[in-house]
Amino acid sequence: MQAQSSSRLFVALLVALAVAGLALIGWGTDSEIPVLTSLGGALLGTSIASLLGVASRYDLTERVTSLLEETQRPSFTSDNAKLKDHRRKLHRYHASKQNGSFIWQYDILDFTSSKDPGRLRTDVTIGHARGANKTYAVEGGFRDRRFVSFQKATIGDEETSVGVYPDLGKSFLDKHVGLVFKETWDGTPMLAPSIISNEPIEPSLPEGIVSAELGLRLDRIWRSGIRNYTGKIEELLK
Repeated sequence: MQAQSSSRLFVALLVALAVAGLALIGWGTDSEIPVLTSLGGALLGTSIASLLGVASRYDLTERVTSLLEETQRPSFTSDNAKLKDHRRKLHRYHASKQNGSFIWQYDILDFTSSKDPGRLRTDVTIGHARGANKTYAVEGGFRDRRFVSFQKATIGDEETSVGVYPDLGKSFLDKHVGLVFKETWDGTPMLAPSIISNEPIEPSLPEGIVSAELGLRLDRIWRSGIRNYTGKIEELLK
């Protein structure tokens, strides 16, 4: 009887946490406070999972630990007002290395459907010279005018790519140069040049590896832009 009573109390507590989670999600969405939304989602998700665990006599220790980890995990979020003008298509060009040769790739970051409070999110599919494609989850946000992006393969253990674009927050600029810390498909660590443009640099260009001619043009655009930040990066500019 005591065990059953304790079980009922625990279930009641989980239900209360789920209700609290819903309230926090609503509050966070209305007030545009991402931390409240994230905490509410963690409470709701963990409470529902734990209720299912009770029904199947599942050990709840792992669920409680997961809840604590979720509420304490740092999250990269931004002011929604700074993201408003960037919930659209952005055209990204980034250097990489395949089969020992340096190439430029082009893809579209389509943030038009990204509604997550405090962050931009989308998926991109990048083609490989050997014909394979990989899908990556991309998310990003701002610190002041500086845009930081994170790109992680949806399958596999490839290292997360981190990009920094110092002036993407300057809406009056059409092209924004940056650097990406990445691992190439050759398995080589690389500090790679990258450009994000409001409009396509080459109209009607399909996504994927660009021509050598356009690659040289992108080199010039990136080198011209990056010199605004430092004049002593000869190794990058060779």
